[in-house]
Amino acid sequence: MMNRAIQRQTSLNPDVSPPPPEFVSTMTAMMSGTLWVSALVGVAISTVVIIGALKRWTWMFYVVLVLLGLGVLGLPYNIVTVVRGSSILSTFSMPPGFIWLSIGSGIVGTALFVWMLIAVIRYGPWAMAKKVDQPASATPPPTS
Repeated sequence: MMNRAIQRQTSLNPDVSPPPPEFVSTMTAMMSGTLWVSALVGVAISTVVIIGALKRWTWMFYVVLVLLGLGVLGLPYNIVTVVRGSSILSTFSMPPGFIWLSIGSGIVGTALFVWMLIAVIRYGPWAMAKKVDQPASATPPPTS
């Protein structure tokens, strides 16, 4: 994918000389490493979130709420990128499939954020209070 992106940038700017092969191989290796590290970090975060949800950690509810809220901020940028046809902040543009995937996941994330926000306002985190075990009485109730 890195090679295709560099070739696309070269075709869009024919007046600029193409990058040397060493640069292309270095960038490809670096991007592969970055993607693997990002995938591992994503799996680690997802695992902690799943464990926190199963154990009903209240703070995890708020962490997920904040992360979804931060994800909502990227949705307008991706929509504007699709409408304009190029990236706003840089000269490097991502393939359209990635942008559409980001928009789709952004819409789902926004819906989850709104749903969780409404749930925390109405019911509190995890939509229920924690159970408190009541001690059994030492003496049986009197019988008539």
